[in-house]
Amino acid sequence: MKSRTDFVSIGWMDQLRQAMYNQIKAMGALLWVLLGFTVGLGNMMMEISPFGAALCAAAPFRYLPAAALGSAAGSLLLSNLAELGGAHTLTIKYTAAILLITLARRTAAHSESTMQRTTAAPLLAFFGLLLPSVASLLAQSFSGYKLVMALAEATMAAACAYFLARGLKAFSLGQGLFTLTRDFISVVLTASMLIVSLSNVTFDGISLGRLLAALAVLLCALAGGERWGAISGIVCGTAVGVALFPKMQLIGIYALAGLA
Repeated sequence: MKSRTDFVSIGWMDQLRQAMYNQIKAMGALLWVLLGFTVGLGNMMMEISPFGAALCAAAPFRYLPAAALGSAAGSLLLSNLAELGGAHTLTIKYTAAILLITLARRTAAHSESTMQRTTAAPLLAFFGLLLPSVASLLAQSFSGYKLVMALAEATMAAACAYFLARGLKAFSLGQGLFTLTRDFISVVLTASMLIVSLSNVTFDGISLGRLLAALAVLLCALAGGERWGAISGIVCGTAVGVALFPKMQLIGIYALAGLA
């Protein structure tokens, strides 16, 4: 029996569909770069910035290089801005943490499918940020305050990675924004990361972070009534407050708006 290979021509509709799929994949990678750059710039109280490490620990594996590239670029820019005129100096430990987490995930790529990301992501974020922080502490004079801040920052990174992983998992299962139940708070807390990161980005005095916070409060009030509105107001108000520290008066304003 002779073997034969048939060449089947692909129709223009299939070619168009494949081209659109390739464009969507490329746009997805670009969006993850922009997201990583945004959260890499985010900082709390002008002193800690755990969001880039959390994003790299929780991001889908196929978009990990894009998320790491954007987060590292944002962290490096944040460190340079702080050294030029910030109240506190943000070191390159955040970039080191991002590279460490990315390398750990790439090394354990074969076991990514069997690991629970909601369990592995917090651990990766915690130790990935703690190790460069401890190394930075050992290179200078020891301070109990700095040690406590390093532990608190690593814990914050782990918490952000957990809620980010849960939110991404819920959307990957096809759940919509208004059909979320227990994972709704995960989405709200994930949005608060963006609120913190964008609060200091302003155009003609208009803050993108505060606009996003107001939108999040309105959506939560629409989905869950005054209870969810008030809770989301507290969360979003706190996010704006820590980004604009020490101006904390906006916490009460957002909570009252959500309740109303």
